[in-house]
Amino acid sequence: MTTIFYLLTSLQKTQTKNIKECYHGQLLKKKNQPPHIKERSKEHPTRAK
Repeated sequence: MTTIFYLLTSLQKTQTKNIKECYHGQLLKKKNQPPHIKERSKEHPTRAK
């Protein structure tokens, strides 16, 4: 029983780690977007659409 429990806990830890890494990667992508795109959309709202 202990071995099965250990395997389950280790699996959960790796899953949560992967999820956190994926989320962090998405945040980095959003941050690294060039700022001029946002500025353009503010200047020309009609063009952005």
